[in-house]
Amino acid sequence: MFQVDYDQIASVFDGNADRLDIAVDRVLARLLAGDPDARVLDAGCGTGNYTAVQQSVHAGGRWVGFDPSPNMLSIAREKVTAVLARAVVEEMPFPDNAFAYIAANFTFHHFQDKTAALDELARVCKRGGFLRIHNICPEKMEDWWVYQLFPAAMRMDEQRFWTVARLVDGLELRGLSVEVEIEVEEVKRPLADIHTQILNRDTSQIALLDADEYAAGLQRVERQLAAAPHADIIYHIAFLRCLAKK
Repeated sequence: MFQVDYDQIASVFDGNADRLDIAVDRVLARLLAGDPDARVLDAGCGTGNYTAVQQSVHAGGRWVGFDPSPNMLSIAREKVTAVLARAVVEEMPFPDNAFAYIAANFTFHHFQDKTAALDELARVCKRGGFLRIHNICPEKMEDWWVYQLFPAAMRMDEQRFWTVARLVDGLELRGLSVEVEIEVEEVKRPLADIHTQILNRDTSQIALLDADEYAAGLQRVERQLAAAPHADIIYHIAFLRCLAKK
């Protein structure tokens, strides 16, 4: 399975403004209003952006996060008040029924063994607790700028992501009830901004490309910019919000 070295990306990870655009989690807000001592797990916490935003607006909660990358965790420790551990989702060092709320934000496609990951997430979620999976939804965004410019990225994502139907089935097989929402947005962005993001290689789809595929896509963008420096690119992006209750 494809695996990104986030220790290499950590220093530029938060330079992508899209990662800092995090909404207040209303389901979590309701949970903490009724149980301020609820344990909350940020599964694959990265640099801590999700937890930092939620802690800034929600009172209460006993916060825990994990990530396999020590460099990402080092940045997260500067932002959040939480117990942070270096771990992988397939072997989480937490007891059964430990968490009332688990958030997995833009992480599921990184899990190397997704079947084992769902087993573990269901195991550590307590009865009556919630597992929230938030991610992009590639099956609804075939014209995403990444796929337009780097067709190999789409082929990789067909293997890295599960379809919505497969994810729902996997959760229901583990005894969770599931609600799914998919939001599709049309976006127009300056091609120059896309060029900067390509150069940073901080998006996993681009980081995983081999040298030839990366160079071909970069040259394609640079030719377009040379011909039209102020050109925009139009695409769709789809967000999957999956809330499962145990």
